[in-house]
Amino acid sequence: MDSLGNLFRSKVAWRVFILFSLSSLIPVLILAALSLYHVSSISSEQVASRLEQDAKIYGLSVYDRLQVIEEELLFHTSMLDVKGTLPTTDDRDLEHITSWDIHGSNSNQKSLEGDSLSTPVFDNGAMEHMRKGRSVLSVTYQAPGSASIFMSRIVNLQEMDVRILTAQINQNYLWGDQDRFAEEISACVLDASFQYIHCSNS
Repeated sequence: MDSLGNLFRSKVAWRVFILFSLSSLIPVLILAALSLYHVSSISSEQVASRLEQDAKIYGLSVYDRLQVIEEELLFHTSMLDVKGTLPTTDDRDLEHITSWDIHGSNSNQKSLEGDSLSTPVFDNGAMEHMRKGRSVLSVTYQAPGSASIFMSRIVNLQEMDVRILTAQINQNYLWGDQDRFAEEISACVLDASFQYIHCSNS
């Protein structure tokens, strides 16, 4: 024991002891840091992958519901073009749409069913799109974060004085079940100008 004490009284012995200690500790610390970084990276990648997958599934479900609405809108425009009236309530699912409006080329609006809070304005690009027999999706805002969503389609494509049928979409139907997301996760939908149309936790 005395010999060990005498050994550590030597400066050279202390230096050798510190050198061996550092030689053993530094690799352990580096290995621990690398292991922590690796585990953290894997966890972050797994979380990002899960969020990406959830967003993809949710986006596809919203797209599927928009296709259902478009099919219903196409059916309505066909009935209006042939018979001049909307189908009876027995022939359609009312949960998809909250109101129906028809617009003339002179911008006059007539409410066919329901009570829409606002109506979309169509620019030249939207009109050209509809003249090709396609539907247009529009969003209007009564206040920041308060959006109304519409789908519109031309009724009488062959006539110069066109009429446009507009359906205001029931957002409870469109966005689906919000309980599929955890409380700490919010799925948000933004428009082309990055305004919030909808968030799942709002």
